[in-house]
Amino acid sequence: MRRNPAFAHSLLEFLSMEVVCPWIDKIAEVTNTSMVVMNDAWASAPNMTTPIVREFCLPYLEKVIRAKNSAMRTVMGTGSWGEKEVADPREILDIKMEMLTAGNSFKALRPFYLLVWSEDYEVVGIPKIRAYAEEKGVCLLLNIRPALIEEGPVDRIVENVVKLIGEGAGNGKFGLLINLVPLGTPVEHLHAAVAAIKQFGAYPVGRLERADFRMPSFAPFDEWLRKEGLPVL
Repeated sequence: MRRNPAFAHSLLEFLSMEVVCPWIDKIAEVTNTSMVVMNDAWASAPNMTTPIVREFCLPYLEKVIRAKNSAMRTVMGTGSWGEKEVADPREILDIKMEMLTAGNSFKALRPFYLLVWSEDYEVVGIPKIRAYAEEKGVCLLLNIRPALIEEGPVDRIVENVVKLIGEGAGNGKFGLLINLVPLGTPVEHLHAAVAAIKQFGAYPVGRLERADFRMPSFAPFDEWLRKEGLPVL
């Protein structure tokens, strides 16, 4: 990219149009999905500067989106991070917005969201990110730190959900993501996270007191499996 940028661009053009585009078609054919989200967490700060991302990432993301978007299929890019790595978090947030919207001619039909990861919002602060999302009129999506879901305990998980909703919900357009759940995570931790989101996450957001949390009852997984079975595609 530094010594021979022309070659880098020709390679990225090939990968985008001859590898990624057919791959998206195959995913849609096999799964019948209506949404494909492209992720490239390595193409993020501090691995890449924002000028490098703008020159070598965004143009090809837009090419793929233009080639594969349709009224029946949403193709978009997200997954980058690094707000805490730059002096002004808006540098990264602006890139994320462009990843969502570049090449997209069906904006009214798309479920756009601004995804910020725990590694960043815990440093930058949720209120600053929430203000940006409101400025852009887009849904803010925050993940719950996977290590917390794994380690618990339930009280800490509920406390974190309450904090995220309290600082991030605003007056609308907000979501919480449970991602990368580690193998061996206690099932009750997941039930607690989902129950807390349902209990405290309804608009208008009202009383947010951890002591009000009600842990749901649930069947042990082995019992649930015997009753429900596994889905067969």
